[in-house]
Amino acid sequence: MLERRVIRTRVRAYGIENIVAALHDRQRIAEGRGILSYCNHIAVLDEPLLWGVLPWHLFQDTYTTRWSLGASDILFKNALFSAFFRMGQTLETFRGRGIFQPALDQALDKLAETRWVHLFPEGAVNLTHCTRMRRFKWGISRLFLEAPKSPVVIPIWLTGFDQVMPEHRRAPRWLPRLGADISVTFGEPIAQAKLQPYADLYTQLKARQDTDIAHHLPALPSAVPNEHLYPNAPAQLRPEDSPAYAALRSHLAALLREELAKLGEETRKRQGLGPGEGNLVHRTDLVGRDYKTDVPT
Repeated sequence: MLERRVIRTRVRAYGIENIVAALHDRQRIAEGRGILSYCNHIAVLDEPLLWGVLPWHLFQDTYTTRWSLGASDILFKNALFSAFFRMGQTLETFRGRGIFQPALDQALDKLAETRWVHLFPEGAVNLTHCTRMRRFKWGISRLFLEAPKSPVVIPIWLTGFDQVMPEHRRAPRWLPRLGADISVTFGEPIAQAKLQPYADLYTQLKARQDTDIAHHLPALPSAVPNEHLYPNAPAQLRPEDSPAYAALRSHLAALLREELAKLGEETRKRQGLGPGEGNLVHRTDLVGRDYKTDVPT
């Protein structure tokens, strides 16, 4: 564990060796596999502050610096912001345009180049202090499934960033708060054995060998029952898309969400906190409700 104190702020980092090893893994590079990391999203400064725990030498090479996706209406709202975030390896993403948009295509190109792409798959700040998360956007599933070679997938869990710059705060809004206790936990790469069935099913769909994949889908995590899996969600159709592919993306998103929650639970236990697991299923009864009043804090 790495621990620092910066201007009355306590910073703890766990598992840094997991991301460093993946970045320098020659076998991964030789196989043409990128890195896909993802984490929970609890404050407006999660990105880029969370990377401050990494060794400085990683920032001396664009190859070992992450690419991220950022909302156009926030990070690219003027010429100055646009130039700044593009130089910071951020891809402009448009809310409401779905997972088949240029930013996701560009992220796939980066993975094809064996680069590192990072996502916040909840798609918005989630002000919960437990491991209960919003439903994951399907873009993370698309990046894994459509990459030329399956990327190494690394979950990351954050705590305490909501103390630095919460979404709802008094003036001066631009000033980070001191005295926070934050941590960043880099999990081990998710076992390929867990992810390979999804990649195999996508290959079948792409080859048009089987468009009814319901009976082939891998078993979902125990906390995600089938009846809570977006039963009425419309598929984001395009010529090469299908409802079967939408189901596959949803199943994979549920698995990735479960894996991140497990890492969150491990982090909480390490820090002496309660279980805090909340409810991790893709619950249809939450659709249209205010998550801020529904999620315990």
